[in-house]
Amino acid sequence: MELTQVLTLYCYSGNEIGPFRAVEESTIAHLTASADRSDIYAWYSLIGTAGTALGFAGCGWIITYLRDGKQYNSIKAYRIIYLIYAVVGIVKLCLALLLSRECEVDTQPKSANATETEPLLGNGTPKSDKKKRFSLLPNISKESRIVLVQLCILFAFDNFASGLAPL
Repeated sequence: MELTQVLTLYCYSGNEIGPFRAVEESTIAHLTASADRSDIYAWYSLIGTAGTALGFAGCGWIITYLRDGKQYNSIKAYRIIYLIYAVVGIVKLCLALLLSRECEVDTQPKSANATETEPLLGNGTPKSDKKKRFSLLPNISKESRIVLVQLCILFAFDNFASGLAPL
């Protein structure tokens, strides 16, 4: 398999669809007031799409310059692009490590009389089966649940349609 095919399989698009997008969006939701959230998500989406387009165009310009101007072969040009991609990933990691504690979810304060012998999960009484089943889900109001389900269906159709039209 050629290097270009490996790169194409590894980074088939500029859109982040992995777990990091969910972390980014939940961080934005946590840090933004609900009245401003739709505007912030619109800017987030616009800037992300513009960054993807700039990345594609920049990658094409660099490869064309390396092949035509510097007379590199395709494999060497793609290796340089891959190194640039790796450097950008390292910069993103450093920026993520610089995030403040404000991005984290607030933890519940521990009671003042807690001791080391106190059970970790409260008073030790078993929770009902219904509570166990939904304990990992966030507490969302009924109005928000309706909008959330509609958005999930919309995004599912959008991703399905995107899969039908590959780059």
